[in-house]
Amino acid sequence: AALSLENVFAEVICDGHHVHPAAVEVVLKSRGTDETVLITDCMRAGGQGEGDSRLGEFEVVVKDGAARLKHNGSLAGSILELIQAVQHLVEWNLATLPNALRMASLAPARSVGIDHICGQ
Repeated sequence: AALSLENVFAEVICDGHHVHPAAVEVVLKSRGTDETVLITDCMRAGGQGEGDSRLGEFEVVVKDGAARLKHNGSLAGSILELIQAVQHLVEWNLATLPNALRMASLAPARSVGIDHICGQ
């Protein structure tokens, strides 16, 4: 829906685990940098480094930039920091640094209608 509806912002987790860089490219071609919002959906284990953590009742292991369920290795949640999302877009050659920064600041402010007071 985020690719085809008008007046909709697309939110993406640019960690390379939740959303593949090729999928991010599709979103950017459809929505553009003005309507693409970088998000992290970061769980408690974010910023704590590699090792064991918890997601509610589930034991998770943080390794190689991802949090996975300990019992089966399924992706458990994001540990992405917003600055890393910006860096990934630039490293993946999908956005310039200024555009990536706008997707992390101005686009989210626009998406909730507060760009007149923040995000610039």
